[in-house]
Amino acid sequence: MVRVESSRWCRCIDTARLAFPGVEVRPVDALNSFFSERNAEPSQTGALRTRIGQWRGPGVLVLVTHQVNITALTGRSVGPGEGLVLQQDAAGPRVAGAVQF
Repeated sequence: MVRVESSRWCRCIDTARLAFPGVEVRPVDALNSFFSERNAEPSQTGALRTRIGQWRGPGVLVLVTHQVNITALTGRSVGPGEGLVLQQDAAGPRVAGAVQF
């Protein structure tokens, strides 16, 4: 089972739908880009950390978002077609690996 949550931006919604056909894609404001509104970064990243920390399943949580959000959350940049696998631990989400699509 998979739950897919996405930024409301159409390119993220489209990516999520193409990657997971037939799965409902749920828009989540914390995944929206804050590139042009950097003052939104702390609250959005905090909300995203909370969302990830509260996930209990069932299945896998897939988040589709933007470069600035990924970097703020993980401290890491991703390349085109790359996704990060996160694992929750006591300190919060950490990068456990990467996949290339």
